[in-house]
Amino acid sequence: MNLIPKLLAILFGTDQTGLREYLSLLLLACGAFAFTFAAYAFGIYPTGSGVILIHPYGALAGVIGALLIGYYRAGLVFGWLITHMSLLGYQADWAVFRDPDGSLLDAVACLFRLDMLTYIAVEAIVFAVPAFVLGYTLRWVITVGRTHWEIAE
Repeated sequence: MNLIPKLLAILFGTDQTGLREYLSLLLLACGAFAFTFAAYAFGIYPTGSGVILIHPYGALAGVIGALLIGYYRAGLVFGWLITHMSLLGYQADWAVFRDPDGSLLDAVACLFRLDMLTYIAVEAIVFAVPAFVLGYTLRWVITVGRTHWEIAE
């Protein structure tokens, strides 16, 4: 039994996933970034004062995205990417609107700092993997349940 194709299917989606689906998932990740950035910028998501280590609303948006990606079996990498982009939306809001001593160039430099991107990437892994597994498992339970009920009838 070869596990490599199964591992690749979990990481990047099923073998029916083509270029169109991959581009759609990348656009969905960009949409997650734009949504959370706008939600923080317009005050839909409140920003706290002081040191914020976890951005709860960005994380929630990413977890919901990773859960749905797991349910549709589109690939763990895309669940992580959506979560990462959702968390990055808060950082973009902070860099652009909340940092009082910077220009737009400073904001872009702050947004793409390697230490911050690494921190957000690890944070996204912590949130995305359990959500993806939950969505993947939920799909499996529903499939098994349907099969069981069809056999029982």
